[in-house]
Amino acid sequence: MIKIKLLLLVASFSICACNKYLELKPDKTMVLPETEQDMQALLDNVNFMNAAESSLGEMAADNYYLTDNDWQSLDINDRELYIWGKDVFGTGWGSNYRTIMYANTVLETLEKNPLIDITARNRLRGSALFFRGNTLFQLAQLYMLPYDKQIAATAPGLPLKFTAAIDDPSVRSSMEKTYAQIEMDLREAAALLPKEKPLFPTRPGKAAAFAGLARLHLVMADFEQAERFADSSLMLHATLIDYNQVMNSETPFAPFNGETIFYSRFSGGGTLSQSYRKVDTTLYTMYADDDLRRTLFFREQDGHVYFKGNYDGQNTSALFNGITSAEMLLTKAECLARKGKSSEAWNVLSELLRYRYSNNNFNEFMPIGATNVLNFVLNERRKELLFRGIRWVDLRRLNKEEDLATVLTRNVLGKEYIMLPNSSRYVFLIPDDVIQQSGMEQNVR
Repeated sequence: MIKIKLLLLVASFSICACNKYLELKPDKTMVLPETEQDMQALLDNVNFMNAAESSLGEMAADNYYLTDNDWQSLDINDRELYIWGKDVFGTGWGSNYRTIMYANTVLETLEKNPLIDITARNRLRGSALFFRGNTLFQLAQLYMLPYDKQIAATAPGLPLKFTAAIDDPSVRSSMEKTYAQIEMDLREAAALLPKEKPLFPTRPGKAAAFAGLARLHLVMADFEQAERFADSSLMLHATLIDYNQVMNSETPFAPFNGETIFYSRFSGGGTLSQSYRKVDTTLYTMYADDDLRRTLFFREQDGHVYFKGNYDGQNTSALFNGITSAEMLLTKAECLARKGKSSEAWNVLSELLRYRYSNNNFNEFMPIGATNVLNFVLNERRKELLFRGIRWVDLRRLNKEEDLATVLTRNVLGKEYIMLPNSSRYVFLIPDDVIQQSGMEQNVR
């Protein structure tokens, strides 16, 4: 609790320190930060650097359902989003590019200030590159087609911004160039950031950069590299929470807990508010009675099941979507299973499950066959990482495999809505004002 209070205090100071920059027009004529403290203050602004990501993907995923009354109370865009309507414009575009702008501001300032010592320079540059690469990755999962090596050279990507000037033209790059830039940013961040855990989990460290690379290569189906980077992250941060030691309450998990490699959260809003999000019944039945996640993640009320396992420590729509050691274990296990190393995959998964079942009482008997192990790992991935935006990313990548593809269905006012695997609805429309101002190519939905 002392660490949490200290982090919140530092964050509040950081936000105040940033005000002189945020109140000014963010172009090349603005007053820029000059000192190490100025740049760290920009990067420490939790609201802009760690809480800017849109929850669009999670709102469109299948972890929850709405009642008819809930759905009718939404605004038109959120209604259409829930049923995968054609004309759903994305949110979070501007706030994510603001994050990139602040990262670029720090990078530009470092170039102009050669007097900052090498340790601080590496930390600041590595942090800024991580934020830029990580933010591009999140945007790619919402506004680009799922990664496909066969079309990467020609498929539309994202505008790649390398300066803090907002008047630079916005031009879409290709999918290939976007993913190459994400990798370049995260690799350099991994090389620059220190091995030691950051003072606060809102700041990225080397483990976070490695984890970002693991996420990147997983969606690219490069399982060799994804395993390598997940393992590198775990070598630096492998702490797990023993759920046997967690008190069952309305908010069982503290923010910035030991599993958190990097802290971030959704910007909030929409259908993910606590009163709306009822947990999908099929998902809930996947948890065995002695699986502690059944009681720590959920509560039953009025015939519905509600999610309470937010690693942000509060039950709001601002859900935790950061990176944890548990996620890296699941990534490593999946990659091993896909490479035919079933026993090794099971051993890695068992490291996690020992901390998830009552008195470590989980079935240690390995499923027979490589496919069964892979399916088991993927099921555990869904059960562990729900409401973090990962389900949407996983649906997009797994839909490319016929045996793992999922048909999504929703029922509203007696009508069934279906989204087929690889549908164009897995890509959101770029906000219309951005298209009008930039002349960029709009997504097909």
